[in-house]
Amino acid sequence: MKLRLLTAALWILPVLPAIADHDAVADLGCRPNDPTFDNGAVISAATRDGRVNDTLHFPGGIYYHSTTIDSSDKDGLCFRGQGIAQWLVAGQHGSPARRGASPAIFVYTGPADQPAWRLRGFGTRLEGINIWRGFKAKPDWDGSAGRSVGLEITRTVPGSPSGKHSIGPVSLAGWDKAISFVAPNHADSTVFSYIHAEHNRTVVACTNA
Repeated sequence: MKLRLLTAALWILPVLPAIADHDAVADLGCRPNDPTFDNGAVISAATRDGRVNDTLHFPGGIYYHSTTIDSSDKDGLCFRGQGIAQWLVAGQHGSPARRGASPAIFVYTGPADQPAWRLRGFGTRLEGINIWRGFKAKPDWDGSAGRSVGLEITRTVPGSPSGKHSIGPVSLAGWDKAISFVAPNHADSTVFSYIHAEHNRTVVACTNA
């Protein structure tokens, strides 16, 4: 009798969703290796609308985007790729920038006056992500000198410093400013573990002392 009651009790327990990484391709509809698709709009909308509140995993491939990838003002988000890569020449080794373990590479094709990535919340992590402006030997500096930014770190409203973001391993290539701290944020709001920077005019810039 006790066994039957226990079995019945188990059947009526609510089914809780599993806490696991979200897959950017399977769960959000991102499209790697499609130069015509704006993955930035998809990722930013999902974050803003609350569909991503923990970890977002990106399988290997090239994620083109013409819209800034914005972490919104969420706390504790993690964007995780497959590991970093050296900046590669477009068209080399078959499809551009893919060899070996097929890392997750983000190629920003949008306007130079907007950053490729923007972190605004608290405690965001970027792990195994590659943030590029074009490919090696073809940096998109024409008309964008002094403007293009790979990773902008700021916050939505003034107040307590946002941050203690954790960045790395991350590669940034082809930028006027690879990493830019924008007021009212401070450069001490982020912990960097490993940054691989190639062909950037400035690696780190800060507009707030």
